Amino acid sequence: MNNSYFDLYVTQLKRYNLTSQEINEGGITYCTLGEWLSRTTQANADIQAIRGLCPDLEHKQQNKEQISRYKARLNCIVPSALLSGGIGKDNAYERTGLMLIDIDAADNKWVTDWEQFKRSLFERMNKGKNVLYMGRSVSGLGLVVIIPVAYPDRHEEHFKAVQADFASDYVVKVFGHPIVIDGKSERISSKQCLWYDPQPMTNRDATAYMRLIEKPKPRRRTASNGKDFDLETWLRANGVDYRITKDNDFGIQYEVRCPWEQYHTTGEGKRAHTLFRYNDGGIGYRCMHNSCSCRTWKDYRKAIEKGV
Repeated sequence: MNNSYFDLYVTQLKRYNLTSQEINEGGITYCTLGEWLSRTTQANADIQAIRGLCPDLEHKQQNKEQISRYKARLNCIVPSALLSGGIGKDNAYERTGLMLIDIDAADNKWVTDWEQFKRSLFERMNKGKNVLYMGRSVSGLGLVVIIPVAYPDRHEEHFKAVQADFASDYVVKVFGHPIVIDGKSERISSKQCLWYDPQPMTNRDATAYMRLIEKPKPRRRTASNGKDFDLETWLRANGVDYRITKDNDFGIQYEVRCPWEQYHTTGEGKRAHTLFRYNDGGIGYRCMHNSCSCRTWKDYRKAIEKGV
């Protein structure tokens, strides 16, 4: 691993939910990334207790309250920012250029062997040389991934790009599923409790991740110029069942089937799969399931035309 990344200072919290008094009494300190990672190779009593409660995902979910009590006592890291006076994004006075990605079993139930998956994912994803560190989570049923980013002030846009990469067609081809990452990592002040992996995967030659996905800009409402893509004709031509749920000054909203529903890890509930046709002719797509949160109209159109 590039030693300069090891030497970066990160924020360390005494425990996950600090009180104002604990903050004022030194609950926030700093250490280098290398110092923190050296601690993750040893399991203290709380981590051992958590591992004992998590032989598999079913037990992890059954023992959620007990696990939360143990995790509440563990030190935490805020890898992406140096904080002062509080633990919110407004307390960040410097960005480190590090992003921690949390891959959890609850969102990726198809993974059955996390040690094997860790090694395979590291080998596959590190062809781009951007993965700095990869280790097992505190429960053992998940992964912690650290990636250096090129533009710390654009952390959120880097996250969107990483999220899309983990759900890419390449990943689906290799693993049979998109990899869902926890959305909390988009926040610059996101924290992670102490984890444990005595044999993590590291890359001494890691380079900064460059890709960005910009946040969509608000659309100006304008009258259609008659040259817009005919969405409803396209839907019918491709055999897509749809239902108009809104038609107002902003445009038209359609409820449609998600072509990636086989990868959803939860029931439908109120999570609609929606197409939007804005009055300026623009088109958008949204599915609220975690595995599809990065999908766009371009992805949807490609999937439907391929017959997914």
